[in-house]
Amino acid sequence: MLPFSIGFAIGGTVGALLANSLGACDPGANPEKPWRKDGPRHALPGNDGSNQFEFHLSPEEARRSGLPAVDYVVNSRGDVNVKVGSSAFNWSGSQARAPYSVLGAGAEKSIRDWTRAQSDNLRKAVPGSEVLWPAELAEWTVLE
Repeated sequence: MLPFSIGFAIGGTVGALLANSLGACDPGANPEKPWRKDGPRHALPGNDGSNQFEFHLSPEEARRSGLPAVDYVVNSRGDVNVKVGSSAFNWSGSQARAPYSVLGAGAEKSIRDWTRAQSDNLRKAVPGSEVLWPAELAEWTVLE
């Protein structure tokens, strides 16, 4: 048992050092050049104040599906507000983004893209549900 423990300790240490050398823990790291530490901070894409993501299931539609009503909103700052039935939950954007830092560079975009791709499946699986991407709609409106 002891050799496995030593191996895990050495592997974890080497992995942490490698991750740190490639820009982990540096909020200003450039994903294109992770070895350049403490560069200029990269801002999140601009947003006009529109919510990033919304999922709604009205009480009437929820009743038809045998589910509780749901309002799930990610606002422009990334703060999450969820109401399921009569229960409400909230967490900040930094709390919502914390798991992405563990998963590495690009994880947030990959998960967002996957979620975007699954939106139609969610609409089909939960009749009467509404999946919205207001910030994307606002971005497209500006481009037109």
